Amino acid sequence: MSPEVRISKWTPEFIETLPSIASNKNIWNNLCDVFPHPYTAQDAKEWWEIVCKKKHSPPAEHFAICVAQGDTLTLIGGCSVSTEGNPNQRHVGTIGYWLGEPFWGKGYGTKAVKLLVERSLSKEFASEINEGHQILRLQACVFEYNKISARVLEKCGFTLESVQKNVWIKNGKVINGLLYVIHK
Repeated sequence: MSPEVRISKWTPEFIETLPSIASNKNIWNNLCDVFPHPYTAQDAKEWWEIVCKKKHSPPAEHFAICVAQGDTLTLIGGCSVSTEGNPNQRHVGTIGYWLGEPFWGKGYGTKAVKLLVERSLSKEFASEINEGHQILRLQACVFEYNKISARVLEKCGFTLESVQKNVWIKNGKVINGLLYVIHK
């Protein structure tokens, strides 16, 4: 039986193991530079402070991506949904996600994104996180070269809305972004 994928609240135990899976150049190559590399224990502690104190604006919700075997949850990555800072766009959500490299190619990313989409479009998210505003448009942007992540989004019902020319700088190169959306 294959393990069950879950998105879970972050715990101190997850924070302890976070650097061991997050400090990977191949992960960092596919994420915005706000995700540090190398990823240290201090970075994990700072992340915990943000998650615990909900020190983020605009509203956001962060989850650990885990696999469950019986009662045991193993951290394999992270994901989040945030809303736009513009009060006229409180109905727009943006998701992000990453998996530790040992967990790539197993379908875990697709399962986690499906769970994140379900949570993001829920009435619970609207009432608990987004001041009562329902998400009507959910979006994600991936680097153009990250074809696997683009495929994950497509499997989860997202459609390519636009190719954003020269929108990112990664590893000293200007690259395009692929903007994917799903509407409620």
